[in-house]
Amino acid sequence: MRRKEDGFVPSYKYTPTKLMLPTSRYDERRADFAVNFIQMLKHTTGEWYGKPFHLMPWQEQIVRDIFGIVGEDGYRQFRTAYVEIDRVTVMPDGKLIFLFRNGTEIEG
Repeated sequence: MRRKEDGFVPSYKYTPTKLMLPTSRYDERRADFAVNFIQMLKHTTGEWYGKPFHLMPWQEQIVRDIFGIVGEDGYRQFRTAYVEIDRVTVMPDGKLIFLFRNGTEIEG
């Protein structure tokens, strides 16, 4: 488990979402628990079998927002979340291709 007491330094500085209510607060302990739990899990099939999950910064942001922001009542502010991302493909020449749900592609 990654803990600050053990010298762990996060890869980026977390900033709570703009959707956080003025009456809510960020509970770092709860957010750390959720992130550490996910990163403790291991892949069960395929080429990454047995290797732990590593959250990318944008993924960690989402987990911290969902599990770390709590209201005055002590319960999570966000109890349901719908996250949708578009698929990005990196071509052999290094170009990024963004494939959107409607089938259009944009080179980046």
